[in-house]
Amino acid sequence: MERFNNDGHISDYGFTVLLSNSEDTLAALELSEHISFCDECCGRYANLLCDDVLISPPVPIAKTVISRLQNTLRLRVFNKYCRAGIAACLAMALWFGGINSGVITVSSTEYLQQDAGASYRESIEKKKKKSEKSLEKYLGKDSDEDLDDTKTDQPSDISSAINNFITNSFKKGDTK
Repeated sequence: MERFNNDGHISDYGFTVLLSNSEDTLAALELSEHISFCDECCGRYANLLCDDVLISPPVPIAKTVISRLQNTLRLRVFNKYCRAGIAACLAMALWFGGINSGVITVSSTEYLQQDAGASYRESIEKKKKKSEKSLEKYLGKDSDEDLDDTKTDQPSDISSAINNFITNSFKKGDTK
């Protein structure tokens, strides 16, 4: 008897050989190899090994499971587009409502000029004076020690202090 049918699957005789634990180990090996890659023969072999009957549910559940999955999918899609729509509406409301328009009323600009402008100018002036003092201090030490008793006028602003610093460093002859 042949162990395989004409279509290439294991015959009934092949399954009996496999289940009988016969002496022919080469045939059992060949049949086991075929079962490893053929899903149809693997299913038939599993049914032969298991004598139990599969229990089916009293009420078919496929329709309820499919309807629940469809409802869940609908809710997810609806929530996704609903969130996007709400975000777009909120952005348009804020945009057209004047939040992002950049329009400042006249009274607020006057307040900004009086309050913020003065404090900003004061902080700039303080920083300018501090930097001028430190630069003058540095330039004053260099001019007293290194210029052979030739004193330069103290600079009145930063640009003249920088110019003095540059000219004094070239007069020293530093080649660093």
